[in-house]
Amino acid sequence: MEHNLILTDVMGFANGIQRERFLSKCTVPGQSFVFEGFYYSRQRHDLKKFKRKFACVDVSNIIFSLEYQEELVKKVEKLINENFVIVLSNLWESQESSPYLDRNKELLRRFSKKIIDLNGDDCFFWSMMQDMHTNTIFNFNHNDKRFDFLYLNKLARNHRKKLYNLLEHSGVLETALYSFLDSPYPKKLPEEYELPWVDRKNYPWIGFDQHIYEKPYNTTGVSIVSESIVNGKEIFITEKIWKPIISGQPFVVHGQCGYLKHLKKLGFQTYGKFWDESYDNESNFDKRTSKLVDLIKSLKKYNWNKFYKESAIIRNNNIETFFNRSKLSDLVNSKLLRLFEFADRS
Repeated sequence: MEHNLILTDVMGFANGIQRERFLSKCTVPGQSFVFEGFYYSRQRHDLKKFKRKFACVDVSNIIFSLEYQEELVKKVEKLINENFVIVLSNLWESQESSPYLDRNKELLRRFSKKIIDLNGDDCFFWSMMQDMHTNTIFNFNHNDKRFDFLYLNKLARNHRKKLYNLLEHSGVLETALYSFLDSPYPKKLPEEYELPWVDRKNYPWIGFDQHIYEKPYNTTGVSIVSESIVNGKEIFITEKIWKPIISGQPFVVHGQCGYLKHLKKLGFQTYGKFWDESYDNESNFDKRTSKLVDLIKSLKKYNWNKFYKESAIIRNNNIETFFNRSKLSDLVNSKLLRLFEFADRS
């Protein structure tokens, strides 16, 4: 048995517990793990007994002051002298979009042979949503489709504004239940469709993105998922796709080229049997968006009662796949094995 020590949050930010929950899903044979939340907690252990030692530096929401930089460099230098591998981690963003990853790499460049990154990519939000909803009792009923589309937006990213404007201009939103909480489109859902357990008049900006309320999904035909990232090599998947999957609802995705292809690689099924998903293969963002809009327009006034009967196998497969812990563990294993290989070489 090889023993591994992981310090989940060297600088004392708030995401150490989430990182531990995520990494503890590892099921690589012959490996054991000890997780500690802070820099000084490593002193409780005999460090010589561990095959590998990792120290995670959270690179999300950092106050990058001179005081912080000095403290970080001092701690990293000490940890590297103790043969720790430094892991720059932001599970909430992709490697390409993390605003602080390059800044930390530059600050710590002289230690580069002992530094590796760890991001959420395709499985962190899956892990978090699975933990949150495994024992949730839902009441989904897809027999009363009053709207064609469910289209939820919060932050006004440029790609979302573009899609919103195109859909509004095309008339699609006339048969949609939709929101856009950020300016310049402060559009809220009708109160009856908002989370009953929050202040519906003042929807909170943080803390409830992964919550699911059945009514919006019960009354809409298909989710238009506008992902956080639409470009980049690494497919980044958030709760935005997992919510319709958990709800047993079909989806179209405004995301990266190959997003649907990657979902299928993970074991999920999409809806190419029923409509044209060729937009997923379009590498040009503007063309991909245009093809997606054409598809969405074609789904207006769709026969949802017939569709839900004919797509039951696909939708149920996706629910079962989502809650399959071994499939998720395989993805976490691949991330840990990458860290192991790096540690063993360095």
